[in-house]
Amino acid sequence: MMIDATGRPGLPRFSAARGGGLRCYPALRSLAEVRRVVLHQWGAHASLVRRRGESLEESAIRRARSVPYHLSVFSGGLVVWAWPATVSSWASNGYNRTSLAIGVGGRFPGLERDRLPVHSQIEDFADGLRVALAAVAEQLPGLAIVTHRQASRGRGADPGEALARVAARAACALGLRVDFDHTIGEGRPCPRLWSAL
Repeated sequence: MMIDATGRPGLPRFSAARGGGLRCYPALRSLAEVRRVVLHQWGAHASLVRRRGESLEESAIRRARSVPYHLSVFSGGLVVWAWPATVSSWASNGYNRTSLAIGVGGRFPGLERDRLPVHSQIEDFADGLRVALAAVAEQLPGLAIVTHRQASRGRGADPGEALARVAARAACALGLRVDFDHTIGEGRPCPRLWSAL
């Protein structure tokens, strides 16, 4: 299922940042600037929790509206489209300027051998992740798939092995490519097994 969050009025130009400040999304860019798609994992965040009387779809849209350059994947294969024709981005270390992101909302271990009962089931998210990747590939064929840990320090499971493997297996058929060795800033490459097919 895909929901167009960009069709809803009031998509923010700003979102809250740590320390009480605002993160700004002022610069519009052409899709031609996008070079990679970054896999993210949304952890157990308050904005992922449904409010009283709120449907799963409404909860997902609320989360996606705070990150307008993402596709957000939720359990049950729900994908929220939060990606307008001209994509807003924030500067960060420059990585986001040439990338868009797919965020998966669940708890996943870094390696599947470390899986615990509290972790989310991959099966609840795999179809949605493939749908999101296909939506990216349709408009932006040939992009490289990378993970968030390749641009940020201390993110050993962003995403975990299983989600990265789902993306890697889907990449070839969709006309995307996998680049789990690329790094920027303080990022770290992914273990080779994450991209093993």
